[in-house]
Amino acid sequence: MILEIVRYPNKILREKCADVVEFNDELKKLAEDMKETMAHTHAGIGLAANQVGHSIRMFLCELGEGPKAAIVTFVNALVEPAEANTQIVRSKEGCLSLPGVVGNLNCRYNSVVVEAFDVSGHPFQMNLSGRDAVVVQHEFDHTIGLTIFDRMPRVSRMLEAKRYEKRRREEKRQTALRTSRR
Repeated sequence: MILEIVRYPNKILREKCADVVEFNDELKKLAEDMKETMAHTHAGIGLAANQVGHSIRMFLCELGEGPKAAIVTFVNALVEPAEANTQIVRSKEGCLSLPGVVGNLNCRYNSVVVEAFDVSGHPFQMNLSGRDAVVVQHEFDHTIGLTIFDRMPRVSRMLEAKRYEKRRREEKRQTALRTSRR
């Protein structure tokens, strides 16, 4: 089932998500629905549970590119830099919960180690670098109540926030017009 994407400034996007304590069919169904939602958006390469209204520490990321790409589910993830001297890289990021916003961030590690559980409760560890490391860090941020607005430099954040609010107002106006014509 395709789920509705929660949009900023919904307060669930600012909450620190709860640990998953039950690995059951309901969790597996949510992960499948999130995967279907990601496929439906055609633009998303990651999705956190709070972005679809569930304040739990779970997110999905498309890792790899081309025919080797796979969607991986991370539950109760911990993300750390791969090494003490891991390089910080610039990344250009968007977010399904902030449509139209693109942030040029300078805060992501180039390589990370992720420890997590799959939806069945089996632990795993991954060493990721490049784009995959950035995507995981972005989605992990959602589980601790952060968005790309929080990671942007102050001036960029202010400009993007104004543009975003202008687009939101225009969308609401257009929706009201369509509704009144019915």
